[in-house]
Amino acid sequence: MIMKSIVRLLVLFFFAGTGLYSQANDLETLKNRFQTIFLAGQIQQWQPLVDSLRNEELNLEKEEVLLYGEYGLIGYYLGYGDRKRARKELDLYTEHVERCLEKYPRNATFLAFRAAVAGFSIWLSPLKALYLGVENQHYIDKSLEFDKNEPMPLFEYGNSLFFRPALFGGDKDKAIKLYTQVISMYQNDDPANWMYYHVRTWMGQVYTRMGEKEKARNIYQNILKDVPNYQWVRDELLPDLDKDKKRFFILNLE
Repeated sequence: MIMKSIVRLLVLFFFAGTGLYSQANDLETLKNRFQTIFLAGQIQQWQPLVDSLRNEELNLEKEEVLLYGEYGLIGYYLGYGDRKRARKELDLYTEHVERCLEKYPRNATFLAFRAAVAGFSIWLSPLKALYLGVENQHYIDKSLEFDKNEPMPLFEYGNSLFFRPALFGGDKDKAIKLYTQVISMYQNDDPANWMYYHVRTWMGQVYTRMGEKEKARNIYQNILKDVPNYQWVRDELLPDLDKDKKRFFILNLE
């Protein structure tokens, strides 16, 4: 009788462990899918992947993956001037962030995504920057209060410091230090996340905007050493470096 009980427990542990492995493996597959699309620059695959995830029952980890996907999609539409689709996606993203925060009000990454809602809203309505900037900083502060070791809060903090005028606390040097820290975090803890390459690319755009083209060139060349087929850097950002194109993009997908 005791032997049968032990066998049953071992079987239960085996299947439980198999299930956990399957979920983890599925999560990494999903992250790799977004990263592959990002590097190849294929918007026709990004939007449907986001839409399909919106129709699924998601666990905490997949909720986060979807929020990253929505975040990128809004940045793409804003960067290319499609304000109508950007507003639509921002509305869906905002609702999603709020639902997640109802469940996990102390989740630093979700709070950082809520800060991004205000940031995107400023992009759409610059005249509202004064009070939306306060809202953005409020959620950044809350996210950092709960956890200073997550990349997304630090990335949003860096953006806030970079784009804010020095008169109101902006600090480009500190922003660059934060971006560098964020890159290390993704590299060490979540290299399958498309944001790992996005933040590196963002750093190149930051240096380009600051007129430090050689630093930007070094960043782009190092990225291409890791991923030679990264379409955006290979075909646009690096060749255009000397053409003084200083617009910022989150996604550059065709």
